[in-house]
Amino acid sequence: MRILRLLAFATRLVRLLGVAFDSLQQMRYKLFVQMIGRTIRQTVHFVSDHWLCYKHGHVHDDAFSLRRLAVEFDAFFFRTLMSIRSAHQLGAWQFLADLPYGSISEEMSWKIFWYLLHSSEGGGVDWRERLRDEDRKTAFANCLTCLGQSETVFLLTTLANMATARDGSETDFPEAVALQIYEVSQLVSSTREMCGKTGRDLLGIIAGKHPRLISMFLSRMKTDVDRLGMACVYLFKALPVSRGWIPSPIDMNIIREFLLSHAPSSAPHSLARSILSDLNWSLSKDDRAHLALPLSLHRDVATLLIEVETVLASPEYTGTGIDLLAKLNLYRSGISDCC
Repeated sequence: MRILRLLAFATRLVRLLGVAFDSLQQMRYKLFVQMIGRTIRQTVHFVSDHWLCYKHGHVHDDAFSLRRLAVEFDAFFFRTLMSIRSAHQLGAWQFLADLPYGSISEEMSWKIFWYLLHSSEGGGVDWRERLRDEDRKTAFANCLTCLGQSETVFLLTTLANMATARDGSETDFPEAVALQIYEVSQLVSSTREMCGKTGRDLLGIIAGKHPRLISMFLSRMKTDVDRLGMACVYLFKALPVSRGWIPSPIDMNIIREFLLSHAPSSAPHSLARSILSDLNWSLSKDDRAHLALPLSLHRDVATLLIEVETVLASPEYTGTGIDLLAKLNLYRSGISDCC
């Protein structure tokens, strides 16, 4: 089959080019190594395009043959990634972030995720359970402290691109990647200063593709807000709260608790106010005849704001509450509910 011959040729080519990563370790070869990395990246994109075209054009072919080809392509992709990753501190890691991760299987995404975090193929196939191990998370944070600033950015960007490459219906993998980036960039003291801003930006990109992750981060704030302090506000400012995210009743309960149970100057209260302020209370950008958020949510938030004002009676909160009330639409007046 032509696709198998293409994979065989590309594998030999990448293996041949990858020899340079082992033999040209000196910094004076950095530009040449980057050129090789660029060539390998272009090769992978070329093969990926052919594989996707073949797969979409042979959907009615034998399922076993397609699965076999998918396994072969995944193996080629993984070998290529291992080759690029071996070029440590030579600038080739920038090409890891630009590989076509959407063309591989979800199972291979988990395997690559593990490999990038721990530099080993590991054993067994239960990558999800192994990645939940707290010791493994600590080991990744320690690994980042040994890398330079650019390598850290390239690695975290690669993880983020892997998450955004997955389909919107997939939940486990984007969540695992987002949590890993969140922990090393926001919680771990040894890496927070080095990659805090980069981590927030990448989490915003991932949440743009998977808005439900915003609810996950809000849930994490119940336990992490004291460790983060006011940094939690900066984190949610980086998330696309106003685009595509509709707070669930559970989310609103968390916001309500933060507003009613904490002083206006506290981090939880500031976070809740910031989230409510950043939500899109106006019309939907896709349909100007409908509200971006349900009318019932507008009314629930109005009731909540009045309740908070009654309980706190704080001048520090009153101004924010009035501004929020002015944004809400409490009656239809020719505007249709988003639902």
